[in-house]
Amino acid sequence: MAWMCPQCGSLSSHYNRERMRYECDGCGTPVMEEWQEERQLRYHRTMFQAKDHLRAGNWRQVLSMLGPLAEQNPTDKRLYQMMIRAATQDYQDMRMKEMGIRSTASWAWEKLKRLHGLEERLIRYGQRSYQAYMERLKKRRNHILIWCAIFGVCFLLFPYILNQDHVEEGMFLLVLWGISIYRIITLQPLTLLQIWPTKPPAPTDNPFAREELKDVRLFFSRN
Repeated sequence: MAWMCPQCGSLSSHYNRERMRYECDGCGTPVMEEWQEERQLRYHRTMFQAKDHLRAGNWRQVLSMLGPLAEQNPTDKRLYQMMIRAATQDYQDMRMKEMGIRSTASWAWEKLKRLHGLEERLIRYGQRSYQAYMERLKKRRNHILIWCAIFGVCFLLFPYILNQDHVEEGMFLLVLWGISIYRIITLQPLTLLQIWPTKPPAPTDNPFAREELKDVRLFFSRN
């Protein structure tokens, strides 16, 4: 059966060396073989299903479906945008504790950055993510300062209490002193100093590439 262009109806085609494909002589529409048409059909079907899963909030299904498509269509910006949207649970997850999903989102962000596909909503997400990140760091810093103050008070009061023969009070201060040392160590003050940002990130900086401190239970807080 002779080929006919679906756009203009032309029956003739030529090979375009620059694009490495056959194209319609009339309008340049690519001539697709049967296997290519089947592949494109599967691509559109998968994209349609992924969008349904995205609307339903099935984030993992979206990521598993779009991964293979990204390998086959590495320049399709929509794939990476949808992957980040799924990884961030519709731009609501500011932390992304699961490293596998975080790594996927980071990879997708770098692809979009290279393809100039970072949309405004992605930029806004990056800014909100940075603000949430700084709030976590400041909360950790405040807890470190509180425990350092408790350590200092215990250090100063312990000799006085001991001289007054207040054994029970002295034991309480000693225990509290030990707890304060333990809490300061677990809150990782040196690591906090190392990762504390010296300036706000650029709008296109990858928000998933930041180093996070391990979670610890914070006292003196509602959370």
